[in-house]
Amino acid sequence: MNKKLIKVIERYIKNTPRKGYVKNLRIKICEMPHKLKSKLKVKDERLYITTKSLKHMYDVRSAQEFDFIITNLESVIKHPTKILKIKTVRLATFVCIQNLESVPIFTF
Repeated sequence: MNKKLIKVIERYIKNTPRKGYVKNLRIKICEMPHKLKSKLKVKDERLYITTKSLKHMYDVRSAQEFDFIITNLESVIKHPTKILKIKTVRLATFVCIQNLESVPIFTF
């Protein structure tokens, strides 16, 4: 698991008021496997998550769900069961899906 990601969550996300302000940071999660990179036809293999995204997940999910997602985030990205392309124009253009403990986990 990404130690920097855990430090950022502990420092900026946990125990903050719901929908409260968080410092705008971008944390590298991992590098996309070459096979996935070529399949998605992307140039940069580095994958990042923002503190705003983390805060949103923290506010919407229970603490157990949040911890479960963060713990398995890299695994979902590196070994997705399914990859979907988002048709609307947004920052995220692909969704990686993996079933963990019979629960589908989505990452962008």
